[in-house]
Amino acid sequence: MHYKFEGKAAEIPLLEHFGYNDLREADPLGWHAHEGFEFVFLSEGAAVYEIEPDGSFPLVGGEYTLTLPGARHRAENDRNAPCRMFWIVFDPGTPGAARNTPFRSADLRKIAGRCRRAGNTRRHLDRALLHRLAELRAVLLTLAGAPAAPLALARLRALLCQLLVDAVERLDSDTPTPCDALVTEAIAYLQANFARPLRAPEVARRVGISVSRFHQIFKEQTGRTPADYVQRLRVETASRLLAETPLPVVQIALDCGFCSSQYFARVFARHTSRTPTQFRRESTPPTLGG
Repeated sequence: MHYKFEGKAAEIPLLEHFGYNDLREADPLGWHAHEGFEFVFLSEGAAVYEIEPDGSFPLVGGEYTLTLPGARHRAENDRNAPCRMFWIVFDPGTPGAARNTPFRSADLRKIAGRCRRAGNTRRHLDRALLHRLAELRAVLLTLAGAPAAPLALARLRALLCQLLVDAVERLDSDTPTPCDALVTEAIAYLQANFARPLRAPEVARRVGISVSRFHQIFKEQTGRTPADYVQRLRVETASRLLAETPLPVVQIALDCGFCSSQYFARVFARHTSRTPTQFRRESTPPTLGG
């Protein structure tokens, strides 16, 4: 599901556009750039963005990126993986940017300065930001389904401005922290064993907590269930093997923990919107004729 709104929909000149995606399968997102700054907030799932000139920014649920004006960026391999994400593109220098906002021109100059000092970067969402994103999602879904009532637009403007302030403030205050030690241990175990059948009780026993608690804290800190995390590991490894080795597709499927090549092809297409064969063909440089 895609919900994209131009800034004029909220009557805020500061915003170029903003929106919300709930991606159940891979979605194209190739190289592009914006005149303004862009925040991308990932509330669930995982994604990898490439931002020039700084390289790759892998995100999991509960993290967000800032991209500077004019910086070319894209989703890894031109595809957004299944995830739930929000974005805001804003230009503090646009004429009349402060209209219908609580900001003064001096405030917008400070916002632009703090963003430029931070550069292309990744940060963590705190509970307040996650709560605000949930509120924003509810408002956007309402606006997408019916003509906007005046108070709905007022609420939207207030949410967007508060979200912008909170995200900018965390650029200075947020020090990226590692996942909880138990989740870190669980991730290491999943990464070492993803190619064989894995069940949540096995991993929960490994880290010494109940299955229900394991599911809860893993989802809170990664934005994914353990099963989703393992499936993504398998797809990422398979992608690398398809691009870098001549191994048969069937062998890659089995080596990466898939029970059959048919199931592998379905899962791979959901994450990349291409079959394994198509992915390999597009990843292999053409041979030059002699």
